[in-house]
Amino acid sequence: MENYTRIHKPRDDGPAAENEVRVRSTEQTRFYVSLGLSLLREKGHRTVVLKAMGKAINKTVAIAEVLKRRVAGLHQLSETSSMTLVDEYQPNEDGLDPIQVSRNVSVLTITLSLDQPDTTHPGYQPPLPADQVKPDQPPRGAAAAPAGGGEGATTAGEELVLDEVEQQLLEDRSMGRGRGGGRGGEGGRFGRWRGRGRGR
Repeated sequence: MENYTRIHKPRDDGPAAENEVRVRSTEQTRFYVSLGLSLLREKGHRTVVLKAMGKAINKTVAIAEVLKRRVAGLHQLSETSSMTLVDEYQPNEDGLDPIQVSRNVSVLTITLSLDQPDTTHPGYQPPLPADQVKPDQPPRGAAAAPAGGGEGATTAGEELVLDEVEQQLLEDRSMGRGRGGGRGGEGGRFGRWRGRGRGR
């Protein structure tokens, strides 16, 4: 493919529901945590749906874990699937034709809900125990927050403060590491779901 250049086009996923968060690998994780908190608290939604594909999947798992630590009583349903994307390439030399390359990517959908869903669903996880749900840290002032919704910024222009456990969650997921059997076995449960999704 050295004689071709990939044409980057915005992906058309259609309109998103108000309580749907589409996670991109290029956006900072804390931005999505702040957005999820805003939907659940300020806008009064009882359900938030996180959607991601490919490289953004690990980030989405971390976002869900942090939200469950911030909001008591959040049930979780994780579902995986796959979709086909078509990449377009233009030739860099005369005499070559444009080409299209199809590739399959994994898709993860995590539904966090204050209402109990079907607990027999294979991707179900119950809310965290009360002693693992931590109250919010006081947000830092807007003067300390970077402009443009960058790392650490909230939707209100204040900096989201994470405790040590939450910082470790985000770091582990950004490095592609999941948690094992501890704390309800969340890492192992998601690992099984990821395997199923690739087979669809």
